[in-house]
Amino acid sequence: MSDDTTSKEPGGQQAPRSDVGNLIDGLGSGERLFALGAALIVVDYLLFELILEEYSFFTGTLLVAAIGLFAVWVRHSRSGASWPVPYGWVAKLLGYMAVFLGLIELLADLRLGILDNGADVIGGLGLYAGAVLMLLGSRQSTVGGGPNPTSA
Repeated sequence: MSDDTTSKEPGGQQAPRSDVGNLIDGLGSGERLFALGAALIVVDYLLFELILEEYSFFTGTLLVAAIGLFAVWVRHSRSGASWPVPYGWVAKLLGYMAVFLGLIELLADLRLGILDNGADVIGGLGLYAGAVLMLLGSRQSTVGGGPNPTSA
């Protein structure tokens, strides 16, 4: 079996693992969903708002997603960091905020008729899916409301 810094490539050779790969391997299933949802919102913003200039959404949702990714990174890359509140509470709060803002965005999109072409629909679905994944991941997280297990 390989250690944490290498991975098997076809042909039996060992390749060095990236820091991102090690970080993803250290995430639980709930945290993976949470981080995937946050990353989906960030990519949705970069692709549909900045590059294609098609679908635009409230920047607060982007901020919640960025803070979520930052919280996951701090928890797993900076094990000595102290949290003013338990990490599980932070993740749950960000997940609920993301789905709340996503729901407001969905209602505004439907009310104002924003989803009028394919790019807008895909951009909107990316945002809504990211918000739901953040919520599901934060609720499924095994960290819960207890103390940060890396500090014990």
